[in-house]
Amino acid sequence: MPLLAAFCLAAAPAPAFAHAVVIHATLQDVPPPPDTPTTVTLRFNAAIEAPLSKVYLLDASGRLLELRTGPSQAPDQLVVELPSLGAGAYGLKYKVLAADGHFTENGLRFRIREKP
Repeated sequence: MPLLAAFCLAAAPAPAFAHAVVIHATLQDVPPPPDTPTTVTLRFNAAIEAPLSKVYLLDASGRLLELRTGPSQAPDQLVVELPSLGAGAYGLKYKVLAADGHFTENGLRFRIREKP
Protein backbone atom coordinates (compact mmCIF):
# COMPACT_ATOMS: atom_id res chain seq x y z
CA MET A 1 0.00 0.00 0.00
CA PRO A 2 2.75 2.56 0.79
CA LEU A 3 4.24 1.86 -2.65
CA LEU A 4 0.91 2.63 -4.32
CA ALA A 5 0.55 5.87 -2.36
CA ALA A 6 4.07 6.94 -3.37
CA PHE A 7 3.30 6.16 -7.01
CA CYS A 8 0.06 8.16 -6.92
CA LEU A 9 1.82 11.15 -5.40
CA ALA A 10 4.61 10.98 -7.96
CA ALA A 11 2.13 10.69 -10.85
CA ALA A 12 -0.06 13.58 -9.69
CA PRO A 13 0.44 16.71 -11.78
CA ALA A 14 2.31 19.49 -10.03
CA PRO A 15 0.39 22.74 -9.72
CA ALA A 16 1.39 25.26 -12.39
CA PHE A 17 1.95 28.80 -11.24
CA ALA A 18 2.03 31.17 -14.18
CA HIS A 19 3.43 34.66 -14.11
CA ALA A 20 3.03 37.35 -16.73
CA VAL A 21 6.57 38.28 -17.76
CA VAL A 22 7.48 41.08 -20.18
CA ILE A 23 8.87 39.48 -23.33
CA HIS A 24 9.16 42.71 -25.32
CA ALA A 25 8.97 46.44 -24.70
CA THR A 26 9.03 49.10 -27.41
CA LEU A 27 11.65 50.82 -25.22
CA GLN A 28 14.02 48.12 -26.49
CA ASP A 29 13.47 49.07 -30.14
CA VAL A 30 13.87 52.82 -29.99
CA PRO A 31 14.70 54.71 -26.77
CA PRO A 32 12.20 57.47 -26.01
CA PRO A 33 13.26 60.89 -27.29
CA PRO A 34 14.05 63.54 -24.68
CA ASP A 35 11.41 66.11 -23.73
CA THR A 36 8.65 64.34 -25.69
CA PRO A 37 5.66 62.40 -24.33
CA THR A 38 5.87 58.82 -25.60
CA THR A 39 3.65 55.76 -25.74
CA VAL A 40 5.32 52.49 -24.71
CA THR A 41 3.89 49.02 -25.31
CA LEU A 42 4.74 46.16 -22.95
CA ARG A 43 4.07 42.68 -24.33
CA PHE A 44 3.73 39.79 -21.88
CA ASN A 45 3.99 36.02 -22.25
CA ALA A 46 0.34 35.68 -21.17
CA ALA A 47 -2.92 37.58 -21.39
CA ILE A 48 -3.28 40.21 -18.68
CA GLU A 49 -6.15 42.07 -17.07
CA ALA A 50 -5.17 45.60 -18.15
CA PRO A 51 -7.81 47.44 -16.04
CA LEU A 52 -6.41 45.77 -12.89
CA SER A 53 -2.75 46.38 -13.74
CA LYS A 54 -0.56 49.32 -12.67
CA VAL A 55 2.62 50.85 -14.08
CA TYR A 56 4.80 53.41 -12.32
CA LEU A 57 7.68 55.57 -13.51
CA LEU A 58 10.70 55.49 -11.23
CA ASP A 59 12.98 58.52 -11.59
CA ALA A 60 16.63 58.92 -10.58
CA SER A 61 15.65 60.28 -7.16
CA GLY A 62 13.54 57.20 -6.39
CA ARG A 63 10.13 58.85 -6.77
CA LEU A 64 7.27 56.78 -8.18
CA LEU A 65 4.68 58.31 -10.49
CA GLU A 66 1.67 56.23 -11.52
CA LEU A 67 1.33 56.23 -15.30
CA ARG A 68 -1.81 56.12 -17.38
CA THR A 69 -2.46 53.01 -19.39
CA GLY A 70 -4.43 53.02 -22.61
CA PRO A 71 -6.20 50.54 -24.85
CA SER A 72 -4.02 47.89 -26.45
CA GLN A 73 -4.22 45.86 -29.64
CA ALA A 74 -3.96 42.47 -27.91
CA PRO A 75 -4.80 40.84 -24.55
CA ASP A 76 -1.11 40.25 -23.82
CA GLN A 77 -0.17 43.93 -24.15
CA LEU A 78 -0.23 46.96 -21.90
CA VAL A 79 0.10 50.44 -23.43
CA VAL A 80 1.66 53.05 -21.15
CA GLU A 81 1.86 56.81 -21.63
CA LEU A 82 5.26 58.23 -20.60
CA PRO A 83 5.37 61.93 -19.79
CA SER A 84 7.95 64.25 -21.28
CA LEU A 85 11.26 63.25 -19.65
CA GLY A 86 14.70 64.81 -19.64
CA ALA A 87 17.88 62.89 -20.29
CA GLY A 88 18.74 60.35 -17.61
CA ALA A 89 18.10 56.89 -16.20
CA TYR A 90 14.56 55.75 -15.40
CA GLY A 91 12.63 52.63 -14.60
CA LEU A 92 9.16 51.26 -15.17
CA LYS A 93 7.76 49.28 -12.26
CA TYR A 94 4.73 47.20 -13.09
CA LYS A 95 2.24 45.06 -11.25
CA VAL A 96 -0.01 43.11 -13.56
CA LEU A 97 -2.74 40.58 -13.09
CA ALA A 98 -2.50 37.68 -15.53
CA ALA A 99 -5.77 36.35 -16.92
CA ASP A 100 -5.19 33.16 -14.90
CA GLY A 101 -5.36 35.17 -11.65
CA HIS A 102 -1.68 35.50 -10.70
CA PHE A 103 -0.09 38.87 -9.92
CA THR A 104 3.42 39.68 -11.12
CA GLU A 105 5.57 42.62 -10.02
CA ASN A 106 8.78 43.53 -11.81
CA GLY A 107 10.51 46.38 -13.55
CA LEU A 108 12.44 47.55 -16.58
CA ARG A 109 15.25 50.07 -16.80
CA PHE A 110 15.71 52.51 -19.64
CA ARG A 111 17.68 55.64 -20.53
CA ILE A 112 16.82 58.81 -22.27
CA ARG A 113 19.84 60.23 -24.06
CA GLU A 114 20.73 63.88 -24.61
CA LYS A 115 19.62 65.38 -27.90
CA PRO A 116 22.41 65.03 -30.49
